[in-house]
Amino acid sequence: MAGDSRASRSPRRRRVEADATGEQLPIGTLCGRSVLVRLGEGCRLFELRRDRCFGSKAGGLDSWLLSLEEALFLMSEMQVLEVDVSDSPRKMASSSEAFFRECCKLVPAFPQRYAAYRHYRLVGWVVRPDALKFGADFLLYDGRQDEVHAEYAVIIANSSLLWKDVVMASRLEQTVAKDLLLVSFPELPLPEPTAAVSLPEFLSSPHAQVTELAVRRWNQHAQ
Repeated sequence: MAGDSRASRSPRRRRVEADATGEQLPIGTLCGRSVLVRLGEGCRLFELRRDRCFGSKAGGLDSWLLSLEEALFLMSEMQVLEVDVSDSPRKMASSSEAFFRECCKLVPAFPQRYAAYRHYRLVGWVVRPDALKFGADFLLYDGRQDEVHAEYAVIIANSSLLWKDVVMASRLEQTVAKDLLLVSFPELPLPEPTAAVSLPEFLSSPHAQVTELAVRRWNQHAQ
């Protein structure tokens, strides 16, 4: 195996813009580790879901399921969604700050998962969280999911990841014509999930600094 600090090529960069139409934002409902949201045709989020491949159809329902990373990105970066995390329908939908803290309670590794997700979305990749069958955390597409194949399978590495696991993952990705991309973060203790750490503070801290390593098979030169 050989490590390459850069991906094979960069995706087409796409500008990420916030919704400034003034329309009423859809409100999603936190369901376990997903967010359920009903979308009407013509709203900005409906168009983003179609064009940028956010979420997946909820079977038997006229609704869409978003991962926690997708929902927070749509809230904080795109400003096209609100998420209600309260038990009472009378309460206002949460801010991205409150939702971020809730996600940290649900998933201890969420802060860095979101940092990785956000990093790839902002540089133009379509990032899909449904990568478990490939033994990965995310899949990266340089275009619509129904038009191109995923180019990279992303694994968020930590101190418990063994090299033999990397080798096995790389072989698995090769069988489905994907490169393996390892993403790591500085080995620093994360703040407690209940701590009042704002999302901007986290994203600007060393905790969210992304390091990438592309893993490919090394073919020895024939003698």
